[in-house]
Amino acid sequence: MEGRSPIEAILDAAAEVFAAQGFAGAKVDRIAAKAGVNKAGLYYHVGDKARLYELVLLRLFSGVAARAEAAVAAEEEPRRALEALVRSLAGTFEENALLPKIMAREMAGGGKGLSDAVMREILDVFAVTSRVLQQGRRAGEFGRVNPGVAHLSIVGGLIFAGLSRPLRERAAGPAPGKIDDLGVSMEDMIQHLVQTFGRGG
Repeated sequence: MEGRSPIEAILDAAAEVFAAQGFAGAKVDRIAAKAGVNKAGLYYHVGDKARLYELVLLRLFSGVAARAEAAVAAEEEPRRALEALVRSLAGTFEENALLPKIMAREMAGGGKGLSDAVMREILDVFAVTSRVLQQGRRAGEFGRVNPGVAHLSIVGGLIFAGLSRPLRERAAGPAPGKIDDLGVSMEDMIQHLVQTFGRGG
């Protein structure tokens, strides 16, 4: 725990365990041991497992919406604002590799582990997407797009592109029956999403 407070050590350890095993599979004993504290110390610093999970997610989501908002605000043209949004989210997922893993688990489980506070953070990110699309539509540069569909496609596409990299590399490898056109970079995904939802019409 050198250089970190006990709470930071606990949250770091918990994020890794939750990403690997999900909320249900994560054991408090393992998190405490990984953080270098005892179980009683963990409960003292952060509370029970549900509260620990909430704190981990709030920490991972902290600043995501604000970062996206700042990226968008720096661009005047709707299409460039959309690209700035997608790049901001892609950067967030690449810098916080545990966030897409945890979110993928939550999506698969119906989001049952997401507290109201975490949901507000998620909705703040969605609000940025919705606003960019509405502004582009009003400017006559974007076609009619359902903001919910667009946001799920952007976030889901970026998450899946990142998480599927090892599988895609295996499929494109030297084994028999390899697939030659599975080389998808994050830049490819960003450009695809911008082209898909930044069309005029």
